[in-house]
Amino acid sequence: MTATDTLLTGTGAPFAVARNYILTVNALAPGVPTIGAATPGNAQASIAFTAPATNGSAITSYTVTCNPGGITATGATSPIIVTGLTNGNAYNCSVVATNGVGSGGASATVAVTIGVACAAGAWSASGFAPCAAAAPGYFVANAGAMMQTACVPGTCQPGSGQAACLPAQAGFYATGPAATAQLPCGLGSTSTAGAAVCARLPLLNIDDSDAPDVYSPSTDGTLLLRYLLGLRGTALTAGATGTNARRNAAQIVTHIETYITLFDVDGDGQTRALTDGVMIVQRMLGLSGSALTSGAKNSARSDDAVRDAIDALKP
Repeated sequence: MTATDTLLTGTGAPFAVARNYILTVNALAPGVPTIGAATPGNAQASIAFTAPATNGSAITSYTVTCNPGGITATGATSPIIVTGLTNGNAYNCSVVATNGVGSGGASATVAVTIGVACAAGAWSASGFAPCAAAAPGYFVANAGAMMQTACVPGTCQPGSGQAACLPAQAGFYATGPAATAQLPCGLGSTSTAGAAVCARLPLLNIDDSDAPDVYSPSTDGTLLLRYLLGLRGTALTAGATGTNARRNAAQIVTHIETYITLFDVDGDGQTRALTDGVMIVQRMLGLSGSALTSGAKNSARSDDAVRDAIDALKP
């Protein structure tokens, strides 16, 4: 550093004298770190912090101290993991920075409870607190879990934080994985408990008979045609029930009326004898393509679509 002094002579003429000064600035201990989050683990904790000012000398290390017990750990950067802690105990931890001059002041403390395992229904990457609740569609069966598990097909879980998934009820199904709700089987299908899909009912076994009369044009086909033509009672069933038929005339009527919309195989919004009834009988006889639908179809539905609609009635 250079300073200039001005001196006066006796006659008033000034002259300058240059003098050099050397100033030495001494470094100081570092500033106080800013404490961050504490993440607990199994008998340990990870302590995060923000570095302070160096105050003229590079920081060489940081020391974390956790109390009670004065348990310490040293590292060169954030975060620092303190080991040797006791699971279930609560600690307050602070950090100090050190440079070539010495150590600075301690940071504020951060509280942490060590090794509290996540309960069933919750999880974390370490298996210890802080924990997250299992999401809907997932479950956590055991304490200390490090991941959540998706509900398998046939089960669901609408809630969060659950230890198990729920099986779909009979008459319902649950797709998957990770289904959050069960869904009702549609008209003409059913399921047992725990189903991932619904099964089609044998709707064209009109009289609920046994082989060789299951899906028979001379029994089931005749019964459907007679119903659609308005016959009831013995006029409906006479000579038209199959082997071991388990439905009487009234039950056959109920069966057909329950699923009447599904017997509308050409999809024209009406179930009629001379269109739907005729095509159903012709399909039972093995016909397909135009031979199945010619003169009987009353819509723009394709021949293949009519065939598929009928086949769906006799799985």
